[in-house]
Formats: sequence, structure tokens, C-alpha cells
Amino acid sequence: MLRRHVKFLLAIITIFALVAVNLSLVEAAAITVASDTLTSIKATTSADHTITFTIPGGVGDFTLADSIIIDFPASSFTETGTWATTDFTFNDGAARTISAVEETATPNRAVVGCVDGAANVGVEIDITTAADVSFRIVPCGASFTANTSGTITFGILGAATGGIFTNPAAGAYVTVIGRDDANDGTNNDTVSIAIRIVTAANTEVSVTATVDPTLTFSLGAATVALGTLSTSSTSSGSHTASIATNGASGFTLTYNGATLTSGANTITAMGAANTSTIGSEEFGINLRDNATPDVGATVTTNAGTCTAIAADFNTVDSFSYTASATTSLATAAAPADCVYTVSYIANIATTTEAGSYATTVTYVGTGLF
Repeated sequence: MLRRHVKFLLAIITIFALVAVNLSLVEAAAITVASDTLTSIKATTSADHTITFTIPGGVGDFTLADSIIIDFPASSFTETGTWATTDFTFNDGAARTISAVEETATPNRAVVGCVDGAANVGVEIDITTAADVSFRIVPCGASFTANTSGTITFGILGAATGGIFTNPAAGAYVTVIGRDDANDGTNNDTVSIAIRIVTAANTEVSVTATVDPTLTFSLGAATVALGTLSTSSTSSGSHTASIATNGASGFTLTYNGATLTSGANTITAMGAANTSTIGSEEFGINLRDNATPDVGATVTTNAGTCTAIAADFNTVDSFSYTASATTSLATAAAPADCVYTVSYIANIATTTEAGSYATTVTYVGTGLF
């Protein structure tokens, strides 16, 4: 009988021991799929860190009773400057608000200035001399609402202004990620990850390329026939002028040429901009889509900005022409690809001398590099 009771008691003790072991395994489960992606792994260079990991199954969320601790080994990564809320991001299935940041040599897992809120967390930075560099993320207050996602992402913006997080000398380093489910300073779930810091020669590739300066220019026609001029109507015609450049300061489009000429006789150049007047002797051009007469088109912009047409040529139904002087038609202040339409008009008076009139207008596109 005694032997039977002893066996029974041993069986009960064994069951309790198994239960205890199983509870311990659940409590100390490992964090998985952990990584720390740096914007640079070059030695002694400041960098941003994106730390991602998965909380073990059966826990799978970040609650009011939890905190997350990221420990960088002593004598490795260094933090300097003054940290601000904008230097951190935190997401546990939903983007959280970094309410406050506290740098302290006496960490107590209560971030000064942390405002209670459903999505608010604080970041505590342990700056104890000669200790590990430690970042702890904690909910701000009782209103904090947990998410059910098991994936945590913590961002340290250590390469910008404010807090600066600098890589150590080249070598291998181990960072510990922990989850404290009682906020008592003990990591209940942990994982260690390796970070390799290397020299510049092992992390950087210099890529070079050259872009040559370019300028293209073309006219849409070599001739414009205005026909037989009349005192009762305006003669008109047009062609395109296309110019494109990658010049940092853009381009200029100019013209130069005499007015319509027949021997010693000429048709008067319009000079300053004016409307077409039937029965008056005049010759002019512009770069607009006109109604009187119906000729021309609006500038086509293929790239950049093409709207800077010189004032004398930029008013609908208003024309201008300066004879035998280089005159600006349009400009661009930066790289651009433009197609202008140059429109011509001619009128004559009853006293305009008979003859065959012609002129050659030279257009020049100049790149500004």
C-alpha cells in the first residue's frame, strides 16, 4: 500500500514539473525574424536603423504592461546630440505616436513628458557612462490600446540632425532585442542579431557617368509664301521653330533679317508691337495663336517651361518686326524642349511700289550652359 502511494505522489510531482517546464518555455520564447537594417554599415559613420522583429506566438501584441528594449553592446555604437520625438518611429501593426523622449542615466521605464493616449509611446534612452546604448519603448499611460500584430518595427533616425547614432569601428557586433512583459527591467522574450560594420572600401561603390551638353534646333519650313499682297486683306503664313537644350540656364531664340525688299523698295517693318491694319504698309511676326488674321499656334511644351516669349511677340493679334538687328523672340531659364510657331503678316498701301519682295530671316537658338 505504501509503495502505491509513493508512486502516486511521484506521478503528481512529475506532472507539476512538466507543467512548470512548459510554462517556462512559453514565458521565455524567442523573438523571431529579427533584423536591423542600417542606411550605412561603414565604420564611424552615422546611420539610420530600421529594426524589425516578430513577437513569439501566444503573445503576439504590445500591451500597456510591455516595453521593448533594444540593447547595443558597450564600446560599440555611440549616441550623441539631443534626441527628439522626430528621431524615432514605432509600429506594432499600427503606426504609433512618439509622444516624448527622455535621455537618462537612471532609467526607470517612465518617460518624462509622455502624454497618455491610445496610440502614444515614449522612448527612454539609457546614457549611463560605459553602459550599453539602450533604447526602451514604453506605452505612455493607461489609455494605451494594444494591437494584435506580432510584427514590431522601430526606427532610429540617427543620421539626421538632433540625436546622432554612430557606427563603431569595423567588426562584428551583436545587438539584443528584448520584450519586457512586466516593465520590471527583465527581458522575457529575446533575440540576438549580428551587425557587421565594414570599412568604406567594403561598403561603397563609386558610380560615375557623364551627360554631354546638348542643343537641338530646327525650323519647320525653309520658305513662307505670302502670295500677292492686297490693300483689301492681310497676307499671312507661319512655320515652327523647335529648340531643346539641357543647358542649366536654358536657351535664347533670336532672329535677324531685313524687312521685305524689292530692289530699292521695302515694306515697312512694324517696329514695336501693333495690330494688323489692312491698307497700311507693314510687315511683322509673332509667336501666338492669332484670330485676326487666323494664323499661328500656342507654344508646345515638351519639357521644362516655354512661356517666356518676348513681350513684342507675345500678344494675340499683335505683331512686331525690327529690321536688320538681332532681336530676342523667346527664352528659357532652365533646361527645356519647346516648339514655337512663328507667324508672319504683310499689308500694303495703295502707294506701295510694285515688285517681287523677299527677305531672309535668320533664326538662332543658343544654349546657356
